[in-house]
Amino acid sequence: MRGPIAVVVVGLALNGAFGQTVPTELNRCNPDCREALPTGRVIGCGTWTTIDGRAWWGPLRNAGPIQVSIEAFPLGGQIETLPLFAEIRVPLGESVCSRPFPGSLIWRTYGRATCDPDSSWVTSPVMDISSFIPLGETYYFQLEGFITIGSDSTFEGWAWSPAVRCVQLRSFPTSVLASSWGHVKSLFR
Repeated sequence: MRGPIAVVVVGLALNGAFGQTVPTELNRCNPDCREALPTGRVIGCGTWTTIDGRAWWGPLRNAGPIQVSIEAFPLGGQIETLPLFAEIRVPLGESVCSRPFPGSLIWRTYGRATCDPDSSWVTSPVMDISSFIPLGETYYFQLEGFITIGSDSTFEGWAWSPAVRCVQLRSFPTSVLASSWGHVKSLFR
């Protein structure tokens, strides 16, 4: 009678070990957390969200170089466009949404003023982030936006980072992953 019980126990152990993988890529329209409440803006071609402060996604696992694509729209008109910063940061042992924390700047954009959904994406070059986050380690991806509000309703002196709809982060896995000596020894026991 031990055979079926052992199979169930091993199956549960493998599901626990392999069922909880940390993703290496991202394709979402809403962040996991943000510093301030989202502010929706209806712009001639749909609803976009302004980011005042930081919004972040994760955790993600570094499997190699990444490429970031953001559907970002500058508000334009009399409103000056400020940059939208793409950053990565290490987890600090906190729960995902406990507090915002500065990240390492990896790219910036001013968005693209078009209502064509296929042309509104801005894309970074492929970037190696291993100098910030070692291969195999987890990190958070975050956007940092800025808003300056002028003194009156004529929009004079106003400045905003581009509004955002969706974010994609694509990973280009490398064939070599960092491993600790303890992990390597456990593979051969």
